[in-house]
Amino acid sequence: PPKVTVEELKQALKTNAPLTLKPLGGGFSGGHLYTLEYNNKQYIVRRTGGVYGPKGIAQEVAILHEANKAKICPEILYANAETGLIIMEKI
Repeated sequence: PPKVTVEELKQALKTNAPLTLKPLGGGFSGGHLYTLEYNNKQYIVRRTGGVYGPKGIAQEVAILHEANKAKICPEILYANAETGLIIMEKI
């Protein structure tokens, strides 16, 4: 999957605030991992390629949203099934 850009984050979060992405080592399902500080909270940002390939991106995002509603995963600030961009609370 393509790397995440600051411009994309600003658009997703609807902000003009200065944002800094810091790369994290490792990866999950071929995703790019970063840390982000926003509104005095730490977040993990990643772009997923889908657990089961590109057709699985929508499933992964849907599962994350359901887990977030059930409060069994970190808070999701943003997730988009079309782009694979996920921003969730760092724990």
